[in-house]
Amino acid sequence: MLWSKLYSLVFLCFLFGKAGITQDVQVERLTGMINSDAYDEISPVVSWDGSKLFFTRVACPIYNRYLLVNGRDISAAPPEKFNAHISKIYTEIAGYQVSNPALSEFNQDVWVAYNENGKFSRVDHPGAPLNNALPNSVCTPTPDHDAYVVINQFKENGGMDKGFSIVRQISDVAWSFPEPLHIEGYETRSEGVNLNMSADGEILILSVDRIEGYGANDLFVSFKTGKNEYSKPVNLGPMINTSFKEITPFLSVDKRIIFFASNRLGNNDIFWAERLDDSWQKWTMPKRFIEPINSPYDDSQPFFHPLSGYMYFTSKRAGTSDIYRIQIQEPQTDEVIVRGKIINSANNKKTSGLVYLGKPNKKKYDTSFDSYVGEFSYHIKPGESIKAQVIKDGFLSQVSTVKIPKDYKEPFYDLVLFVDPIMQGGKISMDPIFFEKSKPDILSSSTGALESLLTTLRLHKGLNIIIEGHTDNQGPANLLEKLSRERAEEVKLYLTERGISSHRIDVKGFGGSRPLNDNSSEALRAQNRRVEIRITQVVDLVEGK
Repeated sequence: MLWSKLYSLVFLCFLFGKAGITQDVQVERLTGMINSDAYDEISPVVSWDGSKLFFTRVACPIYNRYLLVNGRDISAAPPEKFNAHISKIYTEIAGYQVSNPALSEFNQDVWVAYNENGKFSRVDHPGAPLNNALPNSVCTPTPDHDAYVVINQFKENGGMDKGFSIVRQISDVAWSFPEPLHIEGYETRSEGVNLNMSADGEILILSVDRIEGYGANDLFVSFKTGKNEYSKPVNLGPMINTSFKEITPFLSVDKRIIFFASNRLGNNDIFWAERLDDSWQKWTMPKRFIEPINSPYDDSQPFFHPLSGYMYFTSKRAGTSDIYRIQIQEPQTDEVIVRGKIINSANNKKTSGLVYLGKPNKKKYDTSFDSYVGEFSYHIKPGESIKAQVIKDGFLSQVSTVKIPKDYKEPFYDLVLFVDPIMQGGKISMDPIFFEKSKPDILSSSTGALESLLTTLRLHKGLNIIIEGHTDNQGPANLLEKLSRERAEEVKLYLTERGISSHRIDVKGFGGSRPLNDNSSEALRAQNRRVEIRITQVVDLVEGK
């Protein structure tokens, strides 16, 4: 997930500590629907689209009692029996006797506040499997817009292990059972852990207490190695970590700025630092945010939401722990989230690949990243364009260009990038080629698609193809077959005039004999008027020869 110009106001106003900022920007304690006077509210996490705010309520007697023991839910057991069982579990977690589980700090449930007309007002308390009688808390969103990382790992028949899991919101009221997030060599010596995932899903920043640390909890980095799999955590080094606690990290979407909390000056304060190279060991000296973000009381758990410009955090300045926010950047409300998927055209399933993204008018791409699960996200303003391509061994792919209309009002735009197996009979996916109505003349709007095909044939000189022309069903069959062949011949002519040998290209016109649909409307007929490219022979897959 890629944003630009995200931190201008952060740098100007807070990171350089300008003295007059407290007069212009105010801290907001969130509504009483979220914060309460009697309980602690912690761990604010906002969905990337800004529609949901997750938070954790601690030691509230209204908690989810769902608890599996040997595959059976014991929440309906007599209170004495249930409390005795959950007290035993909490005691094992804490390392000390917990006699009243309802008032324990390990009684943690996830609550969700929904954004309605710009404010988080409606609040929901989800049931199982997102919540149960064990500690529950959302740590971070993932690139999948409906998936989130939660603390702990849970077993289908009951029980809990240390670590983290991924849950998915299936509907407004339903959640998937937590899937384990595998981190190589994961361990911690204390119960206080936290994690943040980079917006593209490639990086984890963990706060854990490990033997290779500098004292208590330190911050570590872990790199994605596969689906739900990450490398062994590496300490971020002595510039970030101290003998005190470094906790609740948040990594900026460009992965340059890290926010975290530390008690190195007494109470917990929120700090930031900038990464200087790709080793993840060299950082600027961490700086403490000035007031009103930090206060004389504990302040921690920063979460910056770029689209709204708000930084959310927790503070004990009002007595109990509450959730606050402060706007440190102008809202990016005019951005659209492009949700991308990489699809294998042979089986129509998601596949991994190296994604390149950039501006259409530039020869080079701006960025690239591995997508292990076949999904990615990109933020763009209405009226702007991007080009995208996937590189995957043994597959072909075309450059796709997307322009978001200036009047586009939806928060999401779905983009599918096809990759085609290099094999005899395989299809070469490409943007549509448009023709004059009832004529074989190619429209100029199809130049990009033709040039992309031309590039593919130049790079893969061992590929022979057939160009298949298709029409709708409007007209005599013999004339439709003739028109479809003539259109295929025009595509061949475009390629041969630019250096592709005619011996590599066959053509065939199918007329209206192979429709994609029933031709029952003009929109459906337009889909049937098409040209398809298939591989007829694979001689040499070495590029550029």
